Amino acid sequence: MEELKGYLIKGSPLLALVIGYFAYAHWTFVDTDDARVVAEIIPIIAHVSGVVDKVSVVERQEVKLGDTLAQFDDRSYVKAVDLAESGVSSAQAKLHEADVNQAKARVLLKSNALTQEKFAEIKNNFTKATGNLKTAREKVETSKLNLENTKIIAPQDGNIFKKYVDDGAFVSEGQNLFGFVSSGSRWVIGNFSESQLERIKLGTAAKVKVDGFTGKSYLGEVESIVKRSTPVYAQIPPEASGPDVNKSSTRTVVKIRLLNLTAEDKIMLQDGLPATISITVR
Repeated sequence: MEELKGYLIKGSPLLALVIGYFAYAHWTFVDTDDARVVAEIIPIIAHVSGVVDKVSVVERQEVKLGDTLAQFDDRSYVKAVDLAESGVSSAQAKLHEADVNQAKARVLLKSNALTQEKFAEIKNNFTKATGNLKTAREKVETSKLNLENTKIIAPQDGNIFKKYVDDGAFVSEGQNLFGFVSSGSRWVIGNFSESQLERIKLGTAAKVKVDGFTGKSYLGEVESIVKRSTPVYAQIPPEASGPDVNKSSTRTVVKIRLLNLTAEDKIMLQDGLPATISITVR
């Protein structure tokens, strides 16, 4: 008994230190391991159908705004532009002819050499020709846009995290071509309890660790705090749910903007990676 008392007395400074540390951590930080990395993902899809002539990038490749990612066989789209432009020329000629006829008809109408019915018919032809020219010009714009869309370019600086097409593949309009992650900001969002919310403020400093990145941590700050209610019935065994099955619990989603990231950091911090957040609250 005396030996045990002596051991406790000798160990009390260390025990006090440990207790003090955990007390300090409790009052200085709030933590959650229910968090994940968030990046701006931009799906790159095909706006026209066709055969892919060449894919110019590989997965995990960094690209700059305007870089060519892929090129479709554009021969049919070039022909469509030529055809549409010839349609404009034809419509312009017909409008000119209708305009001349309408001018002549006005003169004849004034001299009573033309009936009102015939004049109305000639005027209607002019209106139709005007509309046809407008339609022809719209076709040119559409065909030029389709031709432009045969060249797939990077919408901004970023990284190709997934490639869904290869050279020679036929692609349908609307098909996903690349998974693209912007090289802009990275965030981590985490769920905190309502009691923790009282201690979290906008702009508060945070430290983030991402699963699998041993020894690496990232600095950040609280950018937004959003409360949301989530049903808890799914977490309760059916036999224990009872009459309160529709209860819900309130969780707080806190969004942390990561700071001072390098280009390599942004490549590594892919959307969805699990993380741990520690927010300084004192």
